[in-house]
Amino acid sequence: MQTQAGRKSVLETKGIAPTSPEEAIKKGGFNWEVMEDAVVGLKSSVEMPRKKLLYRSDNLAPLGVVGVDYTPSCPKEFVTSQYELAEGLGGRVTRIGWTERRSKAFCVIELVNKEIKLPRTISKKPDAVRSLLYSTDGWDGGTPRGSKVFLERLICLNGMTPMELSSRLWVAHTSEHKTRYDVAAAGYQKAIDEA
Repeated sequence: MQTQAGRKSVLETKGIAPTSPEEAIKKGGFNWEVMEDAVVGLKSSVEMPRKKLLYRSDNLAPLGVVGVDYTPSCPKEFVTSQYELAEGLGGRVTRIGWTERRSKAFCVIELVNKEIKLPRTISKKPDAVRSLLYSTDGWDGGTPRGSKVFLERLICLNGMTPMELSSRLWVAHTSEHKTRYDVAAAGYQKAIDEA
């Protein structure tokens, strides 16, 4: 859904995952490339050393000012990687979108085929638990590619339904970040499968 102000683009189909990464790219606001330019003062024409401006190829909107060593990821690749991660974990993408104000992409994957067993210190009897994987990527210089698993107790004997962070995957935007993310994601997937 697109707000009238155009500030946020979110694809959500009431708990049903979008049909494909291509649909998510098109309707979720990811159909663009990251462009780079020098950072130059408008009045002084002085160029800022060791910095570069990132902006969108489709509407030229600025994304962020980052260091010259920062390696931006591809927005379309973020979407594709999330569908691959969901498939590998036996889950489904339930929400994906873009927050323009922070130059940040997000994705929520519900891990539908994962049986969760809470430790006895948390629960003496089985509670209804849902597990969600929340992933982000950004182009503002302050948001790395990352994923976090949340366990949500939907029904509990004492009536509390807290959400608890369980594990985290984090990869900074440096050279070879795509390769490092693929390696880290494989290890992360293995850890979740063995949990």
